[in-house]
Amino acid sequence: MAGMARDQQIIRAGTRLGPVPLVPEIRLHQASDPISLWQHTEATSGRTGLDPPFWAFAWAAGQALARHLLDHPRLARGRDVIDVASGSGLVAIAAAMAGAAAVSAYDIDPLAADFGRAYLPRDRLTPLASYDVPGLRATEDSDTKRTTIWSLRLS
Repeated sequence: MAGMARDQQIIRAGTRLGPVPLVPEIRLHQASDPISLWQHTEATSGRTGLDPPFWAFAWAAGQALARHLLDHPRLARGRDVIDVASGSGLVAIAAAMAGAAAVSAYDIDPLAADFGRAYLPRDRLTPLASYDVPGLRATEDSDTKRTTIWSLRLS
């Protein structure tokens, strides 16, 4: 129970509740200063070498997928949805709002982390839609990031 209280304190101290740029109908606790939050997380936990707080941001891919699910609710409506590497939980929230029968969100970081994207098997995927996601200067190398939603190509 003490760990949960500590985690809640970290989230409250290092983030601000606000709308997600591409999905303003969803509000998340988001960090404006990733380095300070990372340092605070390490200091509060008494551990160094922790992964960055990937959970404290609405990443471009998550925003695009959440937007896609809300714009095309038939993709989730009545289905069981699993959000792997859920980070902030944005996609899981969007799936629930789109009418999913059940939603499970998984991440390896107790506060959540980014799954990684370096080795995406594009040859086995089909692009469904692309979005320009605004407001990402704190986590990306530009203010806007072009992001694609992919579907697994069936054999």
